[in-house]
Amino acid sequence: IIVQVDGRVVSTVEDVRTTVSELPLRVQRTINVIRNGELISLGIRIHAGRWEAKGVASLAAVGRFSVFGLDGANRLTALDRATGRSKGTVPVIGYTHHHHNSATDYIYLVTSSGGIACLREIGPTVPLPELSVVSRFATVTSVAVKPGDALVADSTDVCEVELPDGNSQTVSTSEKGVIRKLLIQPGLRIEVGQPLLQLADDSFAVYHQRPDQRPIDVPLTQPGQ
Repeated sequence: IIVQVDGRVVSTVEDVRTTVSELPLRVQRTINVIRNGELISLGIRIHAGRWEAKGVASLAAVGRFSVFGLDGANRLTALDRATGRSKGTVPVIGYTHHHHNSATDYIYLVTSSGGIACLREIGPTVPLPELSVVSRFATVTSVAVKPGDALVADSTDVCEVELPDGNSQTVSTSEKGVIRKLLIQPGLRIEVGQPLLQLADDSFAVYHQRPDQRPIDVPLTQPGQ
């Protein structure tokens, strides 16, 4: 079952046909598919699977760094958007329905009595990438950024690390945003995937897929004014 094409919810064959027919007009697109209890993210340009995550029954939302879904046990699970690696699972007991949201990273869970819980990805983190095929660990030797620094569009050096073989490498990130909190310091031993810093919560993380749906603040007035 194809549930999403390029950030658009598709519920009928005609929706899929219309959306796919427009793909050649676009640059880089992704299809998210539910198949046999698996959530599969497909890269259209290369016509190959990007990653697969078993046990995901439905898609809940797509955030800046994570894809959120529910498994067969009705647990909310977060997957790394780039790799499909699990980032955590939490039970959502009592919430029998969820809203499929492809426009923002808001997750809406609904009880049978009509109660609604709204969750979202706040303050995403930048993890340590894989630097060596020999070891998943490294030691921080120096830190190049501080809270309040802006991460530039191309690349920002975050820290210098020493690998187990004695070689040093500079860790950089191409993520955008303002640093809210540093999670590393010199001398700290870190592992691949461990967060290096936390980004400040900004509207980019919410409306990065559909900027046209960004809310507009309008002053309230009395009727007739």
